[in-house]
Order: sequence, then structure tokens, then C-alpha cells
Amino acid sequence: MIRRKPSGTIINKYRRITKITIGDFPRPKMPIRPHAGLQTTMGLMNSQKLLWTAGALLIAIILSSIWLFRKLPEDKSLDANQNATAQQAELGQVSQSPTVSSRPSQPQAPVPLNPSGSVCSLSMDEKRARDLALAANTKNVPISFWGKVVDQDRQPLSGVRVVMRIRQWSFHPTSGPQTLSPRHESISDIEGNFQFTGSSGDSLELESVTKDGYLLSPKTQSGYLYGSAPDCFRPDASSPVVIRMWKLMPTENLVSFRTLFGFVPDGRDYVLDLLANKKLLGERPEGDLLVKWTRPTQVEPRQKYDWMLELGGINGGLVEAVDDFGFLAPENGYQPKVTIRYRAADSNWTDSITKDFYIRSRGGAVYGRLHLNIHAEYNGQSAVFFETRLNAGGSRNLQPR
Repeated sequence: MIRRKPSGTIINKYRRITKITIGDFPRPKMPIRPHAGLQTTMGLMNSQKLLWTAGALLIAIILSSIWLFRKLPEDKSLDANQNATAQQAELGQVSQSPTVSSRPSQPQAPVPLNPSGSVCSLSMDEKRARDLALAANTKNVPISFWGKVVDQDRQPLSGVRVVMRIRQWSFHPTSGPQTLSPRHESISDIEGNFQFTGSSGDSLELESVTKDGYLLSPKTQSGYLYGSAPDCFRPDASSPVVIRMWKLMPTENLVSFRTLFGFVPDGRDYVLDLLANKKLLGERPEGDLLVKWTRPTQVEPRQKYDWMLELGGINGGLVEAVDDFGFLAPENGYQPKVTIRYRAADSNWTDSITKDFYIRSRGGAVYGRLHLNIHAEYNGQSAVFFETRLNAGGSRNLQPR
């Protein structure tokens, strides 16, 4: 089959068409803009992104709030537990991990039951409150006290008014552990005896012991602790606590002073004129007290060394005072010299002590009481701080006005 060649006219026509290219078309003078439909689609996509972002943020805020509200009660419960633990520590009954206690167990308060008879579960706060209440009640033990009042001659005193306070523990659900100290009174009988029983607490305080014309001893013990500890007070009706009082006497004119005297500790003699409150060097017939110090001239801080203090009554003597009041000098028992000595090897060595003496001097014309603070080393010397009460009228009465 014979194919025909196209005519030249047609070929030339195709050739002309193939020469037409894009570059042959005129360029647009305005910039090409996106289609209106494409702009609308892009706006919708941006709006959806904003909505998704806002939704995710809102969900995060809600979840954070829920987490915080769930954690807040735990924090409050922790604070409440810490406060309850502090209150238990004050009572000495802090709950810890199971341990063996040397004290006998205390009876537990019954746990409330629900109508079905099963044990009700207690909240943490209720358990803490129960433990604190039990701890407070444990501190309260039976209180009893037996006493006997006597005068300076150990004679019984009747009609003495004794006021006591008993400290008692309790627990309040809102304010926690509390203490009360109710007042109780008792009057001594003809034998000077008084007693107090029938209460509970953990301590007793003698608030006042009074009787007209009498003065209570300054050495009277005022507080007594009750409980199971070894150092607690153990009352005994057969051995009452003895309380001393002084029957006041007419007062007299006394010579009193408080003075610090320094002494060179090389063994030299000093004389003190107590009525004139003067220190004199060397032995003299006048005066009231002879003083002599002996120790090493140079001592280092915290160094132990031998030291000695000699005290002598001039034309009289000294006797150590061990009574409660110091209002009446003894009639006899005075020694011409008193020596206070410490050696460096002594287990009870000290360089400062306190002593009390009665003094009689000048042939019995002067009686007095001396309270001495003694210092073996004081600014390179030795020293004694004197507190004195002297009766220069020959009377042994040293009761101050």
C-alpha cells in the first residue's frame, strides 16, 4: 500500500505553528493574584489552627487546676500531721515506728462502732487527736502530799496556812494540749501536820506557807515532780516533808556592808576592821578578822595549783553557819582559826567557793554573820567578797529589819 506524502502546504503550516512559544505571548502588566477560592481556604485553615491551640491551652489549665485541688488536701493533711506531732512531742508521747516501751501500756479508748457492729475507720486527724488526748491523760498521776511545819527550835507549829497548786494536763480538740493549776489549801494541826490527797496531775507547787509572826525558811523546796521517773518525788505519810519557819524577834541596829577585798597571796597577814569596813596590813590588836592567803605568785589560766586561805577571829572565833535563817548567832562552838585548803591533785579542786560563818570578836562585844565568795585568783591577786551583818551591842540577834 502506497502512502502519500503530505502536501507542502500542510507541512509549512505545521512548521509555522511549532515556531509559536510561550515567550511569544505578551506578558501581563499586573501581578498574578491567587484565586479568590484559594484565599478563603487558607483563612479557614488558619482559624482551625487557632481554635485547636486555644482548646489545647484550656484543657491544660483545667488539668492543672484539678491536680492542684487534689494535692491541696494532702498538703493540709501533712501540716496537720506535723502540728499534731509537735503537740505530741510537747507531751513526751510522739508516735513513732513500733518500738518496745519500758512503761506499762495504757488502756486505749474504745473505737466507735457503726450500727452493723464493724469497727469504724478513723481519719488521720481523729487518730492524732485520740493519741494526744491519751498522752495528756497519761501525764496525770495521783497526787498526795504529807508535810510538817516546825519553828527554828524544831517545835511543831499549828494554824499554818499552806497553799498548793496542782498542774493538770488536758486536751482540747481545737487548741490541743492544755494545763490548769487549780489552787488547794490546807491548815496544819496541833502537831504541825498537814496533808493533801485526792487529786491528779504531774507536779505540786507550794505557793505560800504563812503564819502571823513567822517567816518561811529561804531554803524551803517549792516544787515537787510526780511520775514514774527515778528523780520524781515519792510521798510518804510516815515521813512527811519538814518545813521550817522562824519566829520573828524584835529587831536591833545592825552594821551591814558588801565589799570586795583583794589580798597579795604571799602569806602576809591582813586584818579586817569589819565595823569600819577597812583592810589593814600586818597583825594588829584592833579589828575583827585575820586573813592570810598562800598560793604561787604566777598562775596560768586553767592551771591547777595549791592554795590556802586562813581566817581567824581576833579575840573571838568563827563557826560555820549551816542553819536556814542566820538570824541568831550561836552562843558557843567558835574556833580561833579556820583553814580552807585545796591541792592541785584534789579531784574536787576549784579556785572559787562560797562559805558562810558566824563570827564573835572583841571579847564577845561583836557577833555577826559573814557570807564569803572566795576567789583564789582575781586579777593577779586573791580576793574575798564580803556580805556582813554585825551586832555591835553584844547581842546574838542578827535578824534584819
